Amino acid sequence: MTRPTPHTPRNQTSDGRPRPDAALALALLATVAVVLASARADGSTADRPETLTHRTVAEGSPFQVRWELDLSITVTGLVVGLLPGLTGIQPGPMAGLAAPDPAQLNSLDRRVIGKHSQAAARASDALLWTSVSLPLVASLVDLLANDPRDGLGGTARDMLVLAETAAVTVALCNLVKYSVHRARPYAYDPDATEARRGAADARLSFFSGHTALAFAMATSYSYLHSKRHPDSRFRGLVWASSHALAAGVAVLRVEAGRHFWTDVLAGAAVGSTVGYLVPLLHTRGVLGSGDDRTPPTLTSMKVTPTFQRDGFGLAFSADF
Repeated sequence: MTRPTPHTPRNQTSDGRPRPDAALALALLATVAVVLASARADGSTADRPETLTHRTVAEGSPFQVRWELDLSITVTGLVVGLLPGLTGIQPGPMAGLAAPDPAQLNSLDRRVIGKHSQAAARASDALLWTSVSLPLVASLVDLLANDPRDGLGGTARDMLVLAETAAVTVALCNLVKYSVHRARPYAYDPDATEARRGAADARLSFFSGHTALAFAMATSYSYLHSKRHPDSRFRGLVWASSHALAAGVAVLRVEAGRHFWTDVLAGAAVGSTVGYLVPLLHTRGVLGSGDDRTPPTLTSMKVTPTFQRDGFGLAFSADF
């Protein structure tokens, strides 16, 4: 006879706090909705490519997008990154197991055991929402304040790239979390309750999704701002302040006892990499001629999420 495991409501974490996944899903899906509604304002189509003869990159969006492909990647990333938390898909529970041996950890990570700051956990959530929403708000402010020549169409492209950056980041995070199954710091704490140590999400420590997403958004928006305003004297301030905000998220996740230092360092590295590469690959002239036409090698590419009893993944198919 198997031992029953503690039941955690799908809209709550193991310690009873509301899950942040729902708010994040709404924020990112709202961004996709804005992009879809604004896409018609973009003057470029596959049959009538947009030219740059009447404006410079600094006066408008630096990005080229392929609407069908990029929206597909964004929505798929959101599904892979957010649906497991919303539907309750979790790795096997640790209930009934003894606390892992802290001697298995490096000296830096061992210092995290025993931290349980709920105030830090709530603050990290608040800073994460700020990190996600600030680039989107700033892009709209940029549109209203500077009136770029490509108008709403250019801002729609920017928002799609930012949303795709976030979607790719959360998808990578969950794919790694569900593959590694690293125990969180409180799972090593013998003073923690068995219900908390045994919860399924206690095995989703590596790497920190909060940190990765915060750094991804900080890097992607800083890159966008630098490309839109290459001569602005505020470029350095944008890079520094946005990454300071992301660093605050990382530190608070450690103080909350939700992640080890190696979790947040890896999250910062992954988030910064995705936050730079996704905008870079969309920058005009990097992969194509500078218009929005889809290269023939990518027209048949498909990305499909796959779900199983104890996990999930991605299936890719393409004709070359």
